[in-house]
Amino acid sequence: MKITRINSLLISAFALVVILLISITWLSWESNQRQQRDDEWVLHTYEVISQIEGVFSLSRDGQIDARNYATTGNASYLTSFEQIRKTLPLRLDSLEQMMPPGSIQYRKLQALRPLLLQRLGLNQQLVEKVRQGRVTPVAAEAMLTQGRVILNKARPAVAELVGIERQLIVERKALALSTHRNTQRLIIMSALASLCLIGIVFLMLRRELLQRVKNEQKLRLYEVSLQEQLVNEQSQNQHLEELNQALRLSNDNLEQFAYAASHDLQEPLRKIQAFGNLLRDQYGQSLGEEGTDLLLRMEAAASRMQSLIRDLLTYSRITTHAGQSQRIVLNQLMNQVLNDLEWSTEQHEATVRVGELPVIDGFPHQMSQLFQNLINNSLKFRKKDEKPEISINSRPLAPHEHQSWMNGHADQYVCIEVKDNGIGFEPKYSDRIFQLFQRLHGRDKYPGTGVGLALCKKVVENHKGQIRAVGEPQKGAAFLIYLPVA
Repeated sequence: MKITRINSLLISAFALVVILLISITWLSWESNQRQQRDDEWVLHTYEVISQIEGVFSLSRDGQIDARNYATTGNASYLTSFEQIRKTLPLRLDSLEQMMPPGSIQYRKLQALRPLLLQRLGLNQQLVEKVRQGRVTPVAAEAMLTQGRVILNKARPAVAELVGIERQLIVERKALALSTHRNTQRLIIMSALASLCLIGIVFLMLRRELLQRVKNEQKLRLYEVSLQEQLVNEQSQNQHLEELNQALRLSNDNLEQFAYAASHDLQEPLRKIQAFGNLLRDQYGQSLGEEGTDLLLRMEAAASRMQSLIRDLLTYSRITTHAGQSQRIVLNQLMNQVLNDLEWSTEQHEATVRVGELPVIDGFPHQMSQLFQNLINNSLKFRKKDEKPEISINSRPLAPHEHQSWMNGHADQYVCIEVKDNGIGFEPKYSDRIFQLFQRLHGRDKYPGTGVGLALCKKVVENHKGQIRAVGEPQKGAAFLIYLPVA
């Protein structure tokens, strides 16, 4: 966006410079044309003045030739007069064409023309009478005097006409000078504006080039950094592959352990229990009270060891064998779980209430294990003087209740609450109870392996959720399970 804007500014600036240069060229040409027109008008005015003076001089020469012919009779003067008589009207016509019709000098010429033609006609009469010999010296002088009177009338008109033309020269020179100066100022201003624009364009280009150099340097640094990141990523990928290989090896070892736990380790325990039962049945009377107590302790230890191995095996399978995810209707699944736990709930006279539960995507076996463990946990940690009551309900989470760990997993989440009226626990132990092999009570008071709630946490994490526990001593406990809904 920024580069497009800079390019637009540069194009606009170049276009403006070109326009200014064209304008300067046009103004120079127009100024030269106007100067030529003004000069032509000035020359025209000088020519008009020359023509006016020439016509007046020609009229005066005609009178002189007529007078000389009348006094001397010399034919050469007659020839000159005849030439003037033919030329003067033509010169007046030419002068009239040189003046704009309707102008003041045109009107002045129209007033001057009859006087000059009248004087020419008077001189013509004098010449004709002299040629015919019908004029006396007195009559000739009278006619010449009358011509001088007409000349004296024409002289002010000629002078006024010449004055008008000379004033025109002054005005046209002043106008030409003013126009020339204005044009020069405009050319200078346009040239300065062009120089300023060229300077601005130069600075913009310089800044743009410097910015591009900086960008290229940054790009080279980014390329180097990117190459380093690629090398680091390759190294990390290689390290990750090594870790994956180690994890696969660990899983293989865990598989071997699970196989050994399910077969090799449990086989000696079953034999211990079998031999213990046989020993108690056949030799129980001869063992005495102390021997019987030791035998019972041995059988109890073997049973706890077997339970621990079984729970660890279950935890291992949940960790390594998730299976194929599928659609789970939790209310149907809970019905199956309650059927499996029917004997335990009836034995403890427990009441289990199940509300409307959501439909999720997950692993049915794991979810069954989750609810079985939570219900068994509530049955185990019941109050001695109160029948167990367990409620299982759910509610959708509002958008403002979403937590940071939920981002990117799903758009909607649900909270499933498993609540009981048991002995509860101290709130400070709300995280500890989900740790593997962690126990809040002694084994002699509440038997167990310390694996059940850790297994619940693992199941919920496998379903991209979280589990929390809240409670108070003697006020029951609640397990809050946050899961994405299908």
